[in-house]
Amino acid sequence: MHARTMAPLFVVATLGCGADDSESAPPEGGGAWSALAGPTPLDSWRNGACGGCVTVECSASLRACASDPGCARWLACVDECPPDVPDGDAASACEEQCSVAESSSAEAARDYVQSCRLTGEGAKGCPACGHLPNENPLLNQQCEDSNDPNPCYRCEDIHCCETFAAYKANPEAVSIRECILACDVGDDDCSFQCLLDHPLGIVDWGQRLTCVLVFCAEPEACGAGPLDPCVECVTENCADEEMACASNASCFLLESCIGNSACVGECIHECVETYPQGQEAFEISATCSIDACANVCG
Repeated sequence: MHARTMAPLFVVATLGCGADDSESAPPEGGGAWSALAGPTPLDSWRNGACGGCVTVECSASLRACASDPGCARWLACVDECPPDVPDGDAASACEEQCSVAESSSAEAARDYVQSCRLTGEGAKGCPACGHLPNENPLLNQQCEDSNDPNPCYRCEDIHCCETFAAYKANPEAVSIRECILACDVGDDDCSFQCLLDHPLGIVDWGQRLTCVLVFCAEPEACGAGPLDPCVECVTENCADEEMACASNASCFLLESCIGNSACVGECIHECVETYPQGQEAFEISATCSIDACANVCG
């Protein structure tokens, strides 16, 4: 099962933010966070190697969080936590006790921090924290903060600015979205035909959609309701593999072909035979999904 084949039309419909409306880039380093966060206990994880590194690598997201009152309270709580190991990240048992205010802006700002810490530049540049980063550069985009009041647009602004820019610059990719929106809800044949009618837009559209599904599918961002557990599992465990497939037009077509609700039995073999150049990337992505999420996806 693949996240894109389960993407609600709501996610497709709401993709349309002004990524170039973001505010200017934050100053380098963690000074802004340190000043806003205030003093921390001597045994805080932030005073160790992991915390010091995250302060630098995630300065943009930390600044955005510290500037939001609801997220700032969550951040102050996390900063009270000791490290799980010397110089490591915040102890998970302690961090789990820190809640964020029930507001879309606070939750989005918190998620911005967490994606940097756990899978983005913080994970990549701070080995002391012990997290495995997403390796694909398109899952570690260098974006500025955004003031867009629409939570979906803001989420894409801060996580997927590069894929949005590539999509926006490609008229064929824009045409795919417009074509899909004109299809009846649930009409997989119509949506697939949109890809076939605009082949030069498949990669830019696929990369944009994949980035948004990885970072912004939650209801407080672009989702219309509770996130499907299967989608959540796949995007958490197989984001690199999903993005690699989206970057291969044949793989994206193969995945979309197999993902058609009417495609069973012999149809699957026909899809593979029609798009052989995407088979290897698709099998890698599918294997990851099965290994990580078979119990969740069924």
